Amino acid sequence: MPTMVVTLVVAVGSVLLVVCGFAWAARREEIADVARLGKLELRSIEELSPGELGAVRGTVVESPEVDADPLTDARVAWWEARVLRRDKGRELLSKRQGEALRLDDGTGAARVVLEGAEIAVDFAEIEASSRAPTDKTAALLDASGVDVPDEDVDARYVVEHRCVAVGDELTLIGVPREAQDGLQFTSKGPLYLTPGSLAELQARQREDLRAMDTMLKLGAGLGVVLIAVGVVLVVVLG
Repeated sequence: MPTMVVTLVVAVGSVLLVVCGFAWAARREEIADVARLGKLELRSIEELSPGELGAVRGTVVESPEVDADPLTDARVAWWEARVLRRDKGRELLSKRQGEALRLDDGTGAARVVLEGAEIAVDFAEIEASSRAPTDKTAALLDASGVDVPDEDVDARYVVEHRCVAVGDELTLIGVPREAQDGLQFTSKGPLYLTPGSLAELQARQREDLRAMDTMLKLGAGLGVVLIAVGVVLVVVLG
């Protein structure tokens, strides 16, 4: 039994060090991305250079890709919803819809393809019901191929929702490229959309990097401690 304990302690410590080592090596690319993002300043769309990372702030405008949100009826370019059954801790549905939007800052407009984009819009609870889903929630479940639950006296349903609507002001960070109808942004490069300011996004990226550093240091430290404990146990038990 002591030998098994020593082996387990050393093995766990070694795995932690290996995982942290790989994560630390992969972290270099993220450090470079955060550094590039931190140097950005807001520019107008007409000032952007194709192929170069840039940041703009503009308004989501009407386009053929804008549709009505099935839960709010608002004109949106993108939405995401989660239907939860709280009394059982189950997620009945998670769905998002919206391929692209057009952002206009007064000097021009750019098309943003949303697949793979980091969209920093928080979820909000927009519906809650007991016994059975509301009519709109039931319609969303049915349209998504999910069976609408029968009425249950204990059931508690919640819908969490977020969207990007026409008229929203957003900060966009990405790499523009020439397209048939002007500049276009895709997730082939970094692609961020946030209602907040560029400075807020830059601060959040730096904080996320610091949090990752802290976790890696704690993991590596724990790995070293476990290996040291294993060595001590070998000496003591040997």
